[in-house]
Amino acid sequence: MQGSGGPWRSYLPVRPWLGAHRVHIRPSRAGLAFGALLLALWIAAVNFQLGLGYALTCFVAACAIVDMLFASRNLAGLSLAATPGIPVFAGDSAVFTLRLINRSARSRHAISLATPHAEVQQADVTAHGESILVITVAATRRGWLQAPSLHLSSSFPLGLFYAWC
Repeated sequence: MQGSGGPWRSYLPVRPWLGAHRVHIRPSRAGLAFGALLLALWIAAVNFQLGLGYALTCFVAACAIVDMLFASRNLAGLSLAATPGIPVFAGDSAVFTLRLINRSARSRHAISLATPHAEVQQADVTAHGESILVITVAATRRGWLQAPSLHLSSSFPLGLFYAWC
């Protein structure tokens, strides 16, 4: 017997923790348009030698960088936990429950969960709290069912960047 959990404990999966290295980020369509507008604003400031144009361009670029930071930090640090499902008959709908656990002191907003054959669900997770998302899958055959692949994403706060894992 190993440790306190027994030999079966080594076969259980480790609870996934979304570190900063697992969160990917890219600009959204609105972010690309915002970047083009920022470039046009900078060209106009250079062309007409406008000091306030430079200041406005730098301020707006700093807001975009802060939005990129907050978009990635909205997902980084979350923990995922799946609860055991209940047995169902073939032809029924199997229910999988996913818990989003937030151990930090800041709340997480507008986290989207997408599965291949279901609609997108959104959840907010409070500080030091958790949120429960339910995934239903049609049980077409008998036996063990595989949970569908999950796609967690967020474009909070301004929607200029799209973060996913």
